[in-house]
Amino acid sequence: MLTSLRTAVGHLSIIPLGSQARKVAEGREGEVLVFFPFAGLLVGVAPAAVLVLATLATHRGSLLAAALTVAAMALVTGAANLVNLAATTDAMASGLPRTEALAEHNGDRLAAPGAVAMALSLLVKFGAIIGLTTTLEVTGDWRSSAGFLVGAIIAILLASTLGRWAAVVLAAYSEYARPEGGEDEWMVRYCGAREFRWVLVPVAAVSGAAAAAGLLKYSQLGWLQVVLAVLGALAVAYFASLFFERRFGGVTGRQMGAVIELAETATLAICAMSALQL
Repeated sequence: MLTSLRTAVGHLSIIPLGSQARKVAEGREGEVLVFFPFAGLLVGVAPAAVLVLATLATHRGSLLAAALTVAAMALVTGAANLVNLAATTDAMASGLPRTEALAEHNGDRLAAPGAVAMALSLLVKFGAIIGLTTTLEVTGDWRSSAGFLVGAIIAILLASTLGRWAAVVLAAYSEYARPEGGEDEWMVRYCGAREFRWVLVPVAAVSGAAAAAGLLKYSQLGWLQVVLAVLGALAVAYFASLFFERRFGGVTGRQMGAVIELAETATLAICAMSALQL
């Protein structure tokens, strides 16, 4: 199990775990996919820590703290999900046939639609984190501000977890798009109903903890926000699977990375909507 978790983290981040971290053991492909949400939770620790340190350094929620947090979210993955989002957007907008679109727009070159998609994703994340921390004043009354900081931390961890869950959901209900195969084909071929059921366990655990923290007033996130975040990530995966099936005939690792980015952004946006704090 620890080997599968290590492999999942190696695939989803640039955390140095050794040269064998990305090698998927034969027969354990499905198990690695089940650990994607757990790996996402671990990957989310880095930007959450950056947010805490930046907030303490500036004594309040600030634009700088939000910018550093968004930068950490991108850097811990080597900006792979942003590149995947850009490549997928370029392929969708190219007007080329299925296989040609995927081959032409593989992330090597960035066109205008992809650049806009990347910018919008970063902008929404930046705005969401500002919304989660803008009331912070870490000065005299720390206790009154602690709930907002805890809520922002939970939102980042939840977004990172649900983003990787959305990728597994996408893979479970999609076909692999490249007829010639590829090195990322295992993520689609070995993901089915069994993996979809098992992957609900870490998602339920993380989401339940986030909702409980809100109900117990440990954070400013409401239980409704957590529920809507889960539904939002699921909706992103579902509608993406329909669209990619129609446009490309399936998905590749690029599309899975794009869905991670979109689900993360949607989760943070929902968590930042104060009107949903019930």
